[in-house]
Amino acid sequence: TSPADASGMTAEILDDYEEGVWTAELTTDNDNGGKKLVVNTSFNTGYYTKVGNICTVQGQFKISSVVATPGGDIYFTGLPFTSAATSEGAAVTAGAVYIKALSSAVVGTIVAYTGSGSTSIYLRAGGQDDNGEDISAQVDTGTEFVVGLTYRTA
Repeated sequence: TSPADASGMTAEILDDYEEGVWTAELTTDNDNGGKKLVVNTSFNTGYYTKVGNICTVQGQFKISSVVATPGGDIYFTGLPFTSAATSEGAAVTAGAVYIKALSSAVVGTIVAYTGSGSTSIYLRAGGQDDNGEDISAQVDTGTEFVVGLTYRTA
């Protein structure tokens, strides 16, 4: 016997499966439009698996040099698929991140997240305000990131 369908179910067919790689760039927001941190080419490739409209990405990335003093949000660009754009919280997803070799300690738990209609992974430390705390000032040459995130695609 087969189980009953869940209420709200819209499809039963696995209609899309894909695996691949994505190349990450790491960027920070600055007053002059954003500065890139140079990612070591031996540590700039992430992997993804997409099943239906759910994509899981993962990778290990390492900074080989800092172009300018970082400031503001820090984020990876180049996700393989745009996240779903909705007004509901279902499109916004938080994932795990491990960071080592920061120039100074970060207060709070660091998370990776993508927002509605985005192709970027933002990194923030939990904080007292609504947006958390940016960590760009602690990123330096040699900083490594191990990131994992699952999100709903557009």
